[in-house]
Amino acid sequence: MLKMVRPYRQSGNTLCEFNSQEVVSPCIRVTIVQIVLNSRRVNIDQCLPACNHKMNTNFARMWMANNMERKMESLLHRKSILEKSLANIEDSSQLSYEVVLLANIYTDIGQLYMVREDFNKAETFFQKCLKLVTHRDMKKEAVLPYTKTLLDLAVIAIKQSDNKKALSFLTDAENAYMDFKRSQVDDKEVDKLDAMIIEAFYSKITTRFAQVYDNLKIFDMSAKYNYSTLKRAIENESYDNGDMAEQSADLANYYIKLNKFKEARRYMAASNYFVDQQQNNWEANVFGTVKTAVGHLSRHWAKYGIALLLASKKRLQNDEDNLTADMDKMELDNQMPLLFDKLPLANYENQISIGYRTTFKEAKRVFLFAKKWLEKAKEIYTPDGDILLYADVMKDSARLYDYMSFFETDWRNQFKMQKMRIKYCEELLDNLDPQTRMPICRECWNEAALGYSAQLLLKWRFIVEEINTSPKIRNEVQQLTESAIEKFKNLITSFGGNLSQVIPKLTFDEKKMCMDAHYKLAILYGRGIDTGKPEPINKCIFYFKTFVEECSKDERLRIELKSDIEISREQIVKIKAAFGHMRKIKS
Repeated sequence: MLKMVRPYRQSGNTLCEFNSQEVVSPCIRVTIVQIVLNSRRVNIDQCLPACNHKMNTNFARMWMANNMERKMESLLHRKSILEKSLANIEDSSQLSYEVVLLANIYTDIGQLYMVREDFNKAETFFQKCLKLVTHRDMKKEAVLPYTKTLLDLAVIAIKQSDNKKALSFLTDAENAYMDFKRSQVDDKEVDKLDAMIIEAFYSKITTRFAQVYDNLKIFDMSAKYNYSTLKRAIENESYDNGDMAEQSADLANYYIKLNKFKEARRYMAASNYFVDQQQNNWEANVFGTVKTAVGHLSRHWAKYGIALLLASKKRLQNDEDNLTADMDKMELDNQMPLLFDKLPLANYENQISIGYRTTFKEAKRVFLFAKKWLEKAKEIYTPDGDILLYADVMKDSARLYDYMSFFETDWRNQFKMQKMRIKYCEELLDNLDPQTRMPICRECWNEAALGYSAQLLLKWRFIVEEINTSPKIRNEVQQLTESAIEKFKNLITSFGGNLSQVIPKLTFDEKKMCMDAHYKLAILYGRGIDTGKPEPINKCIFYFKTFVEECSKDERLRIELKSDIEISREQIVKIKAAFGHMRKIKS
């Protein structure tokens, strides 16, 4: 029998090797590469020599990097030996131990190339693995390298933003798992450990399914797979606290978008619990995963509070008197019953209500709760780090102040909250490059412009209430008007030159944002037409007219902005009737 060195089983204080004559299934082989790459959290006891757990973090990371280089050399050497030995049987339908071992080696090499972000070479080795095992009898030894490889190919596709391709790989992996499960019924050779390893990899597949469906904006399927992953982890009593925290928060986010606050709170509480458990884990602290988990938790708790304020605001705006009836409609999802009944989550759930807020006092508690979590998130996400997550936190901070201002009864405090809304938008814009982050810049320009417009309305209320038309107040009104106009114009010009040629190429959301900016600009310029000066009158007519013409070309815009279009037409007629006699007024 060919003597084959199998890597790496921990023995005593060192990492040792043993040969293929030992009775160990290839299905359960554990290598440093698998530990590092197949899990987002590293099991330090399996990948580092026995040492004091107070070892220097940088040394730990350096050790891992150096060990990967040695691992690559070793794998390439073993690959060449095995390929020569198997040259005569590679096309055979027989599934030998050596074939499975070579398939695993191909996978491990591919994973190392993934770490280096050399995806072309990684994919080459993954395809070699598939070629070895795809057309053979899919026994338990072949299932693991097959599903692992498909999972890794899916990860590469996700990184390359090819989510449909990733979905295809994941579907093949899931089908292989299902076939294996059906064959298990009569297979007495399948031991519990083999089954457990394969079950663990299927959980990784369902996790990636959830990610891909989320990227494709098929949120119900994403939630279904997230739920499945969590449920399986509980049933198998085998899970990583960091993974559970992240997946629970992601599932909560699905319910947050649906305003299903009872389910959302349960899974946010579970996420909070798992993060607290993870903070006691030394290895998680060494590799920085606790910080990542706390950041993820903080952002999602804040989103819960923001969504609750927004939902409460909309119900009050719609004059829904019977809010109790609304609460009765918040039935639980029968298809996905609540999980984690046995976890001590009461203290976490009691942090925040699930009911809609109707008073300033009630809303303020939610506001302070969300603000607390956003402050934690700001400690983790900075402009020098992940700019997208930093931007998400800053935008949520702006929204929080905007929604809370609705519940404030004193217009002066409302003015201050709108000022904070603008502050976060301006601060984010200062840290963004419009050439690379234009969609976020547009959101910020729009949000800041709406903030200035809200301040302008509040300032007009002050003028009416206090009968104050002093030069100072008039100057403040003019400055707010100019600031709002500037931001809306930044937004519009960001789409390009000739609007009639550009708009058909935009997405619906971009069209709506651009047209809404035109409508708001027309209103802002309309505030200056009483002066009788031609410029504000002409610009008011121009923006109303452009808004009507472009919206009329899009059926969906005509429906969604119907009332604004009617108002615009009426205003054009009124303005022309009042000022049409002036020579400098354009028709």
